[in-house]
Amino acid sequence: MTTLPLAIRVIRRTTITVAAVAMVLSGIPVALGQPEVDAEIVGVDDIRPTKSLVSVYSPAMDRIIPVEVLHPPGTTARPSYYLLDGVDSRPPTTNWSQFTDIDAFFADKQVNVILPVGGEGSYYSDWQRPDHHLGSLMRWETFLTRELPPLIDRQFHGNGRNAVGGVSMGAAAAAILATRHPALYRGVASFSGCVDATAPALETALGG
Repeated sequence: MTTLPLAIRVIRRTTITVAAVAMVLSGIPVALGQPEVDAEIVGVDDIRPTKSLVSVYSPAMDRIIPVEVLHPPGTTARPSYYLLDGVDSRPPTTNWSQFTDIDAFFADKQVNVILPVGGEGSYYSDWQRPDHHLGSLMRWETFLTRELPPLIDRQFHGNGRNAVGGVSMGAAAAAILATRHPALYRGVASFSGCVDATAPALETALGG
């Protein structure tokens, strides 16, 4: 489903959209409820002064999820922008880190950028059953909306203002998450996203 070279070209042509999303993250902070179960950060590897690889234990998925975080220096409170991968998202890194200049683009911006690693084919949703091909429990929506945000805010001085975006599969997931959790996200961005999967052309493309 993902045509990554085209998606990346779209990303490079529309970095202004990313900046616009960062700009909308202003206003009244959103108070997040505590997750029903205790997720925790079990490790932080500082790749650079402004980039860390964070290992997060997710009780919902019962495994450790790696998360790349771009963060400005200092302790000033800042918003957080969650960016999701396309359908072929696999460890050890993300589509964004591997194929774009996201590190350089956000280097001078007062915003945390959160890049979950993994989620291949998941649409970042909560699945009813484990998938034998994709592996184990798939509870990405719970992880992204309940478990991860409080940890990011505590570890990286988040101020409770969030936006979510993604490419291809991740763009569709971002739109769904923003719709289902309007109190959590103040903005949403879609890059080459199949947001309306009921459109005739997309039904054909998806094999419907």
